[in-house]
Amino acid sequence: MKALVQGLRIYDPRDAAQSFSDPSTWTFSNNRALVVLNYLMASFGFNAGEDEIDLQSFADAADMCDVEMTIPAVLVNTAPGPAERVWDARYGEFVDVAFGETYPGYRSDQVGTSQARWVADAEIDPKAGVIKNLQTLLEGFGWSMPWSNGRHKLVLEDVVDTPVMTLGPDDIIGGWAI
Repeated sequence: MKALVQGLRIYDPRDAAQSFSDPSTWTFSNNRALVVLNYLMASFGFNAGEDEIDLQSFADAADMCDVEMTIPAVLVNTAPGPAERVWDARYGEFVDVAFGETYPGYRSDQVGTSQARWVADAEIDPKAGVIKNLQTLLEGFGWSMPWSNGRHKLVLEDVVDTPVMTLGPDDIIGGWAI
């Protein structure tokens, strides 16, 4: 059985029409930063209050998640003639892909050639625990979530700050070898 699930309504600190304390103002989104924020806020998550969250760090991260990225078009068999025999990993068998058909397992639900940079279409398991579920939401993205100045903060590791110093060969003490 398959189901298309829209998920939860979640809070977006960038939207002035939404209120942290009023879920009726929230909207559906799969923006990864906002999903992490709402897991922090949720009673089934960390249950953190507004004063325990650096909302600006989540808003900044949400903006980065929404950046549109170009993705390759869906892969279609463009070779006229007999069907091509290929492995379908979903079903564990070889299948024939005729001219003009989409190859199996190759983003068959893709629409268009762009998508938001980071989305969270993920399942979390309440039995796995809050920390494990947060790791699931954060993994693979170079993100961290430190506790800083009494608040949870979302840090994107690809955001590079201006260097505070530059080191060169003259700064090395004792020599080095390659």
